[in-house]
Amino acid sequence: MKLGNLLLGFGIGAASTYLLLEKNQNRALSSDKLLNKVKSQIHLNGKVIGSWICMVREKFTDNEESFEVVRGGLTVETNYGEEKFEFYANPDTGSIVEIYQVS
Repeated sequence: MKLGNLLLGFGIGAASTYLLLEKNQNRALSSDKLLNKVKSQIHLNGKVIGSWICMVREKFTDNEESFEVVRGGLTVETNYGEEKFEFYANPDTGSIVEIYQVS
């Protein structure tokens, strides 16, 4: 095997690995898109007047299955006042993993 072919193969492998890593790191939704997806999935009796999201991935375990999620919250104005909810969502798809009322 010639040295040139060996170096060419190594270069192609390194470039492919770099491109795959870049693609996987950029697959997460932006915070705005993720919040919009979460808002579209929930049907609360009221108007969302505030929201937040922490894009730092956390480990979430449910029924012995672990995966990465991001955490956020919503404030909803209802006839009874303000209600606050927190949620865990898939950072790549925006799917809600868990949502619960905090006040």
